[in-house]
Amino acid sequence: MSGYVKKMRAIIGHQPLLLAGANVIILNEEGHILLQQRLNGNWGLPGGLLEIRESLEETARREVLEETGLELDELLLLNVFSGMNYFFTLPNQDQFHVITALYLCRSYRGDRVVDKQESRDGNDSN
Repeated sequence: MSGYVKKMRAIIGHQPLLLAGANVIILNEEGHILLQQRLNGNWGLPGGLLEIRESLEETARREVLEETGLELDELLLLNVFSGMNYFFTLPNQDQFHVITALYLCRSYRGDRVVDKQESRDGNDSN
């Protein structure tokens, strides 16, 4: 949980928060998508939450670098997802609405690594 979210939770408790973030579909030359197995066992796209003073594209680049070790080249915005389908209540009763920008990246640099603070050491499609 980001420092911003922790500060806001201290003020508003479990009331709904608006959280913006970004995820990235990273395709290799064979068209395989890089998936991340999160600590809870679920598989998903790398990405995360926007920090203060950060753009959604900067969020996408930072989160992917932190979670995979990859530096992204050109990002193509595919869609923005929001609304009641993206409202969640956690087991601790924290509520939030997610606004997520989804990007596509076909070109990247670096050696892929697993951030063991956020991901399991699973196999993926890339």
